[in-house]
Amino acid sequence: MNRGKRVVNLKRIWVLIPLLLFLGACDKDSGVLPPNELPSAAVIVFVQGQDVPDIHSNRQRIKTDEVECFSVKYGPPMDCPSGCVYHEAVGLRVGSKIGWLSTDPQGYFTPETASFFDVESSDTALFNVSLWDRLDQDPVPQHFLWAEILPTLAGDTDTATSALIEIVKRLRSYIVPAVAYTLVENPVVQSTEAVLLELVQLPTEGGAYSEVVGLAQELLEALGE
Repeated sequence: MNRGKRVVNLKRIWVLIPLLLFLGACDKDSGVLPPNELPSAAVIVFVQGQDVPDIHSNRQRIKTDEVECFSVKYGPPMDCPSGCVYHEAVGLRVGSKIGWLSTDPQGYFTPETASFFDVESSDTALFNVSLWDRLDQDPVPQHFLWAEILPTLAGDTDTATSALIEIVKRLRSYIVPAVAYTLVENPVVQSTEAVLLELVQLPTEGGAYSEVVGLAQELLEALGE
């Protein structure tokens, strides 16, 4: 089910900063990180048809047999005295299906809703836990896994229940409240006892997951009424 354009919640996204700092300190070879390569021909054709303004670069960030994640830097260069940065749009290809995962809200590029990646129950390659394990071994794929792919799966009503449960289990090791909030706001999660039971077991030390755990408990109690 297509969730439409993903909106970044600035109050929640700050929690990714410690994770990204950790990722930058890691350096392992998982075999899923292309050496700054151009994306596949299918992705190049897709991007060319999207009217992205002033493309600076288009690069693969994750590449496996079935899954390809890519990022497009675009727009006028900013802060060039410090090295130049660009707006970024991130997309995903699974098999022959391609779509955007997120775009910079300040990037002057607003794709049509239909061009965002539409997770379907048949996208089993995305639900593959062994793929997530491989991505978690390398800092760049790990970043795109947690910042793009898992949030997309967490919020989509067509994501397999087993994948939703696995995301919750991983949140015990990676403290990413933004993903936890996305899960508890998913209508399927709200009515699925197995996922809610996992959510209420998230650690509450430090308060990062306290609100999510409380919401999940309320949903569980409502299911039992």
